[in-house]
Amino acid sequence: MTNGTQRHQEIPVLRDHIEKQNKGNNSSQKHLYVYDKAVTDFVWWDRQKRHANYMISMLKENSIGTLVESIPFDSQHEINTGVEAYSLYENKGIKFNVVDYRDPETGKLHRFVTTLPMTINPGAIAMLYFKRRTIEKTFNNTRCSSFSIPLPSNSYLHPAEQYFNDAVGPKRPKSLPIICFPDGIS
Repeated sequence: MTNGTQRHQEIPVLRDHIEKQNKGNNSSQKHLYVYDKAVTDFVWWDRQKRHANYMISMLKENSIGTLVESIPFDSQHEINTGVEAYSLYENKGIKFNVVDYRDPETGKLHRFVTTLPMTINPGAIAMLYFKRRTIEKTFNNTRCSSFSIPLPSNSYLHPAEQYFNDAVGPKRPKSLPIICFPDGIS
């Protein structure tokens, strides 16, 4: 899936954080990054799977890819309510899963792209994305121009907290594009 550009549009602070995290020795910890629509560098995210880093994002309308196959899922399971399709797509040899989800309340179709394994319920992927949106809206409704998180100089920061602190810096983030689930993804 790409919109045809070769630009690397991943959020720079997030990407830097992930690269630093990859140099650590805790290979058993898994991370899930959930972020708003962006031009996704699929080659980079495909490499991240080796480090147990996964992503979910909203698929941009102008994204293109080749449908490889439909992914079977339990359409009767309540977590998959609203899921119309779960498919494997390919672009330039890189494969990604796409969830077509129609919001039962609004009727609006949403398309999510993910590097999570096919064994994850597509309804769970949609739910995780919408949880990110709830966090973003809460953050946007509570922030102010002088918002910061004061920390003691000797405090340990969870990687998600460090990312947030780095992102807040002199520039306030537009959203919180990260949710970490240590050892929570199979």
